[in-house]
Amino acid sequence: MQGIEKRKLISNQNQTMKNYFLSILFIVLSATLLPAQNLITDTTETTISFKIKNLGLNVEGSFSEFMVTANFEEQNLQNSYFNGIVVVKSIDTGINARDNHLKKEDYFHQEKFPEIQLTTDKLEQSKNDQYDFTGRLTIKGKTKMVKFPITIKNTGKSLMVKGNFEIDRLDFEVGESSWILKKKVKISIKYKGNFK
Repeated sequence: MQGIEKRKLISNQNQTMKNYFLSILFIVLSATLLPAQNLITDTTETTISFKIKNLGLNVEGSFSEFMVTANFEEQNLQNSYFNGIVVVKSIDTGINARDNHLKKEDYFHQEKFPEIQLTTDKLEQSKNDQYDFTGRLTIKGKTKMVKFPITIKNTGKSLMVKGNFEIDRLDFEVGESSWILKKKVKISIKYKGNFK
């Protein structure tokens, strides 16, 4: 009996050590895989807004809840990125009834797809403070490539990024084809990050 108990004790110790080393390995790999970021988002100066024509009139809106992870190395753009997550329920067009309608299944389907994501694939400088941003935009689980120009102002202490682009809402099944509501949506992004 003592031999059996001894073998069980050794087996348990081996399993404990194995779990310990796996935990250490997981922590090390996580630290390696997570991208470093050298910018802290200034939420008071960062805005995400949009504009669309409805019955011939411009309807403007914005999202008040978002998270941005960003890294900018002017001499090494391969390590630079601006990734954003927008919370759909924070949509604000100035009319509560319209906001609630936009959160429903036929538009953003907020319950199933609570977030909109924009992820950087490539950042290329065209001239001076002008850059071309290439990335992936995900809305309602559908991902499309987007490419648009951005301006980056670097003061050494902070970074101001501005960009505008246009999408077709039907590409993401946000609403249906309609002569009342146009399919083109203009999106404007203004980001300020302070260097750590």
